[in-house]
Amino acid sequence: MDPTRFDALVRVFTTGGSRRDALRALGGAIVAAGSIGAPATGVTAKQHRCKRHKERCRNTCYAQCTIGRERDPHTCVCCGGIGFPCNTEADCCSTICQPAGADLLCACYVNGGSCTANAQCCSGKCDGGRCSCSPVGRFCAFNDDCCVGLTCQNARCAA
Repeated sequence: MDPTRFDALVRVFTTGGSRRDALRALGGAIVAAGSIGAPATGVTAKQHRCKRHKERCRNTCYAQCTIGRERDPHTCVCCGGIGFPCNTEADCCSTICQPAGADLLCACYVNGGSCTANAQCCSGKCDGGRCSCSPVGRFCAFNDDCCVGLTCQNARCAA
């Protein structure tokens, strides 16, 4: 608290000021006390939650994506997850839109497939230009997609 505010606060409590003056001073003291220890850069220590039906991406609140779509953590744009109908690669988080029967669906590369980004791999892990195995809970199409000791159950790797 700066010396001027402190003097004003002391004056209010030592003189017979009005209740309104006392409340104003007390409110100012609380605000000043709350700023003690806060970072000098203006960054708050606690991030605010997003309102209902909103989600946070890179410290900004956005409307939730429609069902079957997910938010790309880098661009914060809603895109199609694996199996989501697509027309172009831009519709898919993985940037892979492939024919599946008569439809086009967002897809991913299996373990060992060539990749340039984590989102292109079913495992979510592109390592050295190749998709690596999927850990527990990650998407899989076959048992070979999962890391050693895991099997593909209901399109997720499980122990």
